[in-house]
This record gives sequence, structure tokens and C-alpha cells, in this order.
Amino acid sequence: MFFCTTKNSDYINYMNEINNFIETFEKNSDCTSPNGENIISILQKIKGEKKYEESEDAMEIISSIKLLIDKRVRPIIINDGGDIKFICFDVDDGIVYVQLEGACVTCSQSEITLQYMIKNMLTYYISEIKEIKNVSKNGTIL
Repeated sequence: MFFCTTKNSDYINYMNEINNFIETFEKNSDCTSPNGENIISILQKIKGEKKYEESEDAMEIISSIKLLIDKRVRPIIINDGGDIKFICFDVDDGIVYVQLEGACVTCSQSEITLQYMIKNMLTYYISEIKEIKNVSKNGTIL
């Protein structure tokens, strides 16, 4: 699975492209998106044409976020008929972007779950996290 780190939130504009690439990659192990664009060029757009670099610290934080979501958050969310998908972590701003799915999409309490249960869990274990935001399937921040 691919995870991005970025200085700004411009990647939201490319969320669908990235999600399509991920789905294609998982199915075909191909390095291009369904429209033929290479993932590096997508990342360069996200980074404002700057070279994409992964830092060890960022990757360690992302691994910790994924582990916490998978082991502590997801079971609770699934128990209520929903699911959660890690989208991205903005290293500079400390923002974790996730996508709530299933029953969470229409639940009136999903924002409370996001801001209190999920955010509190992640910030307790990972001090670099400052905020958590939900991203819809079409890439807009909710």
C-alpha cells in the first residue's frame, strides 16, 4: 500500500488519481495509474513539481499510524458497521487524513468518533499528530 507525505494539502486534488493507482497497483502490480500516468509524476504534482523523497522518520510515523488504526481503531469501527482507511499523513502540519467507510459515512456521530476516539487514540501514542481529517471518496475533506 502506498502512503504519501507532503508539506501541503494540495494532494487532495489528486486523491482519486492516487486511489485509482493504488487499486490498479494492488491488482496488477503495475506502476502506472489506470489513465497511464506514472505514480512519480502524480507525486511531483502533489509536491509542486519537487522531487518526492521519503524520510525515515516520516515512514516510521506512518507505520505507527497504520498499526494503531489496524489494531486499535479499526476493530471498534468495524464492530459498529463501519471501517476506516488511512489515506495520508502531512508530516509538516501533523494532519492525518483518513476515509471513514460503511455505516460511518451516514452516521451522525462519525465526527465525534473521528475527533474524540480516533484523534485521542492516535495523539496519545504519536506526539507528531496534531489533527485528523476525514476525506470522502471523491477526495474532498469533510
